[in-house]
Amino acid sequence: MNDLTAERWYINMSTHRFDLSCYKYLREKMYKFHFNMYPFSFNFRGNNFFVAAYAITEEERNYCPEYALFRLLFMKQHNLDDTYELYINSIGVLEYDPTGLRNYFDIAFDPNGYGFMDAFCSALQRQCPPDVEPIEDEELVRVERHSLCRKLDLDPEHCYRLSIMRLPQPQKRNANKYQLALKVFPHASKQYEDAMDVTYCFTDNPNDEVPEDVAIERFIQNEQKRKK
Repeated sequence: MNDLTAERWYINMSTHRFDLSCYKYLREKMYKFHFNMYPFSFNFRGNNFFVAAYAITEEERNYCPEYALFRLLFMKQHNLDDTYELYINSIGVLEYDPTGLRNYFDIAFDPNGYGFMDAFCSALQRQCPPDVEPIEDEELVRVERHSLCRKLDLDPEHCYRLSIMRLPQPQKRNANKYQLALKVFPHASKQYEDAMDVTYCFTDNPNDEVPEDVAIERFIQNEQKRKK
C-alpha cells in the first residue's frame, strides 16, 4: 500500500474508536460553571500545545459532524493563531484529516495504519482535565480570552467593555460571548447569570470603553424605558 492509498483509506474511516468518555464528564462539569469552552495544556511527542475544548451548541449541530461532542482547537504554545481542530465524541475522533493531523503534530507517515491515532487518542484521554475549576492560571486565562475572541471575530489584544443589551425574543445569548463576558464584565455577567436573553457588547477601541458600573446603570435605565 503506497502513501496516497493509505491516506485515502484513513479518510474513508470517518471515526476512529477510542474511549474518550472522560470528555462527556468534562462537558457536564463545564455546564455547572456556564463554560462553553475549557482550555487545558496538552503535550504530545515532547511538544507543548494548548487545547480550547468547545462544547458543541445546538446551533452548531447543523454543520458539525453528526454526534460530535466537542470541537478541540489545538494551538501552538508560542503562536496561538497556529491552530488545528478536531471533532470528537465519547468514543473517538470524528472525520479527521490524517495528513493535516500528521503535519501539524509532526508525525511521520505510518504504513501500519492507525498506530499514530492510538497514541494520539491515548494522550487526549490521559490529559483530559479531571475536573473543571474557575480558570486562574495566567497562561490558560490568556488562551481562553484569545480563543474566545477569535471565535467571536474580536481582536484578542483589543477587547473592551461597551454595553449590555436585552436580546429580542426568542433569541438566546451566545454561549461563547457569555463566557468572554465572565472575564470582561465579571460583575454584570454574574448579576444576570440566569437571564438568557441578556447579551454583552465589546469594542476594539479603548477610548469607547465604559466602566462596568456605568454599563450596568445604562442597561437598567434602558430596561426601565422599555417597560414604560
